[in-house]
Amino acid sequence: MISTFDLTAASAKISNEHRSLRKAVSSYAAAYSLALDLESAFRALSAVAEIDQLGSEERAVYGQALMVHAATMYCRAAIEDGNGRSKIGVIKNFNDQQMQQHKDVVKFRNKTLAHFDVGAGRYGEAWTDERVVMQIVDGRLRVNFAWSRANYLAQFVGDLMELCTVALERVKEVRNDRYKILLKEIEQAPGRVVAEIKNWPFNADEFFEGLDLNAAPHNTSGVHHEWYQPRVKVGDQFEKAGDPSVTIIPGNSDGDGS
Repeated sequence: MISTFDLTAASAKISNEHRSLRKAVSSYAAAYSLALDLESAFRALSAVAEIDQLGSEERAVYGQALMVHAATMYCRAAIEDGNGRSKIGVIKNFNDQQMQQHKDVVKFRNKTLAHFDVGAGRYGEAWTDERVVMQIVDGRLRVNFAWSRANYLAQFVGDLMELCTVALERVKEVRNDRYKILLKEIEQAPGRVVAEIKNWPFNADEFFEGLDLNAAPHNTSGVHHEWYQPRVKVGDQFEKAGDPSVTIIPGNSDGDGS
């Protein structure tokens, strides 16, 4: 029998005496959450590469939406200046060229996508251009508006895919380490702390209520493949659990949750 408990909820009730366990929970959660953002950005970029076969209207709708989503998810992970998740150095492994690409992506997101500043930065100059123009037609004066907006930018897609790849390698490495730290903290926790954790069972049916997980195994509100192919430790081996509806034990023997 496998029992599942909500460490996120339980950690909020654990006393300051055991703050290291609380920190281990939040640190692992941050690393996993950052990886999900980067993977979401990469999926969107991969989809952009497939839309050339669509009509012009569809390319405009889907291309722009995918570009904005990819930039948003990437920046949410790579700009670690908020308080929502612990910092892990997402861009730590970037070389000088990649660091410049990162700055260009952030500027594109800030100056062109999220806010208005026409022609700002490397990508912004190609993304949009708007002009008020004067025309004289048969001696009569007219004022018109000329605008150009890209559906997507191949250079941006290629650059950001490279950044996501390098950043994901870094995040998954940190996630592995934090997974091991969390396991150690749980194993060393005193009985009263374990008892507190057991007061917070995790109900998968309630958590995923309203989602057809079988129809959408990679639904972004789910736990991706860990939920469908969970692993439980048996001796020194990891084997698939028999009933995924009551099991949520992400991670393998290296602790990377993949």
